Amino acid sequence: RPSVVTWLSTFLNELGKEGSQHRIHGLFEKALGSDALQKSVMLWRCYLAYELHMCNPAAAKRVFFRAIHACP
Repeated sequence: RPSVVTWLSTFLNELGKEGSQHRIHGLFEKALGSDALQKSVMLWRCYLAYELHMCNPAAAKRVFFRAIHACP
């Protein structure tokens, strides 16, 4: 069973590595593609914060609207 804590620890582990932007993006997409985690507000907020931290407002806007759709 997927766990939010497991995914968050994986993201944190990848943050310390150089050139991990695409891996982290893929991990968020994979985690949120799971039926069990698709409605996880915590994961959506972390994904949004990550995109904002990476100075990518267009991606953050897309994540925001997807989150609203997934977690009404």
